[in-house]
Amino acid sequence: MVELAVRGEPHLVCDGRELQRAGPSYTIDSLIELRAQLGESISLNLVMGCDAVLGISGWHRWEEILDWAHVLVIARPGWQLPQRGEVSQWLAQHALDEPHGLVEKASGSVYIEQLRPLDISSTEIRHLLDSGQSVRYLMPEPVLDYIEEHGLYETKKETT
Repeated sequence: MVELAVRGEPHLVCDGRELQRAGPSYTIDSLIELRAQLGESISLNLVMGCDAVLGISGWHRWEEILDWAHVLVIARPGWQLPQRGEVSQWLAQHALDEPHGLVEKASGSVYIEQLRPLDISSTEIRHLLDSGQSVRYLMPEPVLDYIEEHGLYETKKETT
């Protein structure tokens, strides 16, 4: 579904290498491989949500991520980034004020993109679909078509 969501977006790529790797798969290894493929001067951006950032200090070699890529944090309404601790310091130390900095260098920065105040989550989308309500305009059309075509997120209704 991520591939469907980014199809037609020339600056976005859904890379499946972590799903194809045998055994444990670490983001740092994928970034190192991508950097080797792209070269030293191409901007590489790892997009992640606030929930992932909150747990990033538990990732394998997380402190090295910015050596290989930028981190673009998507901050949905209702999520709050850490206010203290090592992740908070890491975010502050590498923060960009403007997104254009993500293309000026190949790696090394964090940019936080605040989304519009429309609290949409996968849980809410599943709930809307389960209750028969429309989720059009909450996700790319090809993703919605895929969900409908494959009957995803439907719960079996019990009859009495």
